[in-house]
Amino acid sequence: MPRKAPSKIALQAEAALQKKLVRIGSDDALYLRCFRTGNGRQLALNRVNAGIDVWTEPVWEHATPFQAMRKKRYAADENRISTLEANASRLWKGSAADYWRFPTLGDLDAFIDWYRTL
Repeated sequence: MPRKAPSKIALQAEAALQKKLVRIGSDDALYLRCFRTGNGRQLALNRVNAGIDVWTEPVWEHATPFQAMRKKRYAADENRISTLEANASRLWKGSAADYWRFPTLGDLDAFIDWYRTL
């Protein structure tokens, strides 16, 4: 089965994240790029979707300007992409996580500026 290449928008989002966050995880993780803030909060970017899709630690309740952009809250016992386990373990099963879709790179950038303050 051929591997799906990263989307153009995801590569742009990845470049933006690398400017503001610390890269964690393996470069072998084709479908994800994982990062952490200076305070240790983790974030993972889905690299193959056509949009800007991101997992974060559960912060939706505090993310007032961004709440409409959250697609799902994963309960601690819900399955999600297995690559998170080795690359961003705080977002893996056993911990709750929020899954977001940002309409623009500007929206992602504003969210990251906010997320870094937590």
